[in-house]
Amino acid sequence: MDRRRGFRQRHADRLSPGLAQRTDLGTFRLVDASHNTVYLEVQGRDERWSPVYCLDLQPVEWIDNETSNWYTSTSPDVIFASNLIVCRVLAEARLTLLNDQLSERAANGSVLREARLANADELASCLRDRFGLNTGNIDVAAQIFNRVRSQADPA
Repeated sequence: MDRRRGFRQRHADRLSPGLAQRTDLGTFRLVDASHNTVYLEVQGRDERWSPVYCLDLQPVEWIDNETSNWYTSTSPDVIFASNLIVCRVLAEARLTLLNDQLSERAANGSVLREARLANADELASCLRDRFGLNTGNIDVAAQIFNRVRSQADPA
């Protein structure tokens, strides 16, 4: 997944390699990558295609998914287990938060805004107001911000 762009499909695409498919999130196509795999590509505002995902079309046993899901959610080597990653797709824009880096892109992929959140209050406001998340009783300063700031500024 392209973490900077925050792409996420909300519906199934037709499995027809080469067919450009327009959605409310952009124009996508599947491209044959040989050996029973395809690339999902998105068309940029410059009309060029960029790969977003590589999909393997081979049948998979449930245990393989179970193991892979466990690994990607628990291993410290995987981006999802050691970083704060939040994405929200709106009709007019895509919001992506990677640790303390907020990015907002228009539906066509152009950058509308990029900002670094300076403190825990900004992070809490961003999670609540931009992403619609209720942090409830979570101490954002102690439990989240200090950790994500250390990810952005390794010692």
